[in-house]
Amino acid sequence: MPEYTLSYLDVAKQEYYDALIYYRERSVNAAVAFESAIETIEGLITQWPHIGRNLDAYPDVEYLPVPNYPYILCYRVSDFNLEIVAICLFNTYRDPKKFSSMIEERTSSK
Repeated sequence: MPEYTLSYLDVAKQEYYDALIYYRERSVNAAVAFESAIETIEGLITQWPHIGRNLDAYPDVEYLPVPNYPYILCYRVSDFNLEIVAICLFNTYRDPKKFSSMIEERTSSK
């Protein structure tokens, strides 16, 4: 099976950086572990793009939880182009209504 390429929407990349800064301010070890958890997920989805669970309301969006952290990485897969685009890194402690509107906003123009 060919390996897919992974990219992030700019806003999703910023969410990653914001989370990384948050953990780095509290503990370098936590930040390193967070980076490692994200890298693990990135490796999984580039090898097995459809390993994630589908969102019921958005069947073309899949997600994986970030192990040991309150985040989920949401992404879309293009099997035709062998591309994966991360559309958000959502903190599950946030309001779920924000999650729905975030996904709607980031998928409606695509």
